[in-house]
Amino acid sequence: MIPLLWFAAFVAALIFLMALRIPVAVSMGLIGMAGTMVFVSPRAVVQIANLAYSQTGSFVLVVVPLFVLMGEVIALSGMGASLFRAAALWLRRLPGGLAIGTIAACTGFAAVCGSSPVTAATMGALSVPEMVRRGYSRRLALGATAAGGTLGIL
Repeated sequence: MIPLLWFAAFVAALIFLMALRIPVAVSMGLIGMAGTMVFVSPRAVVQIANLAYSQTGSFVLVVVPLFVLMGEVIALSGMGASLFRAAALWLRRLPGGLAIGTIAACTGFAAVCGSSPVTAATMGALSVPEMVRRGYSRRLALGATAAGGTLGIL
């Protein structure tokens, strides 16, 4: 089969699986394994399973819940609200000052943890409620946090 036909078949299968209300991650995993069996070899699927298992035992992933816990402690203790109150005072003359402050805070947190998803999750728990409380639209708050969260990988 030509590659475009394989692509169309896999996309159709993906849409079919999602129409059956199978979660997107599971659907994409099944399609990915089917593609590996077709284009590489059926034995390569075992390597995918081994790689996925070995990555879950990585020590890098141990810190993820701890950074999220740290963010929740900061948010629930009121320290996050105090920090955002200070940022709002410092940056009140700039349009979108708190959004700029959120991206700056994401930069600092990303330098400490080094993970984009952890940065986005932790800073999202802190910054989005504070920005919405201060009158920013939810879309801007989420967008600034998502943009700042991507700095974690750098």
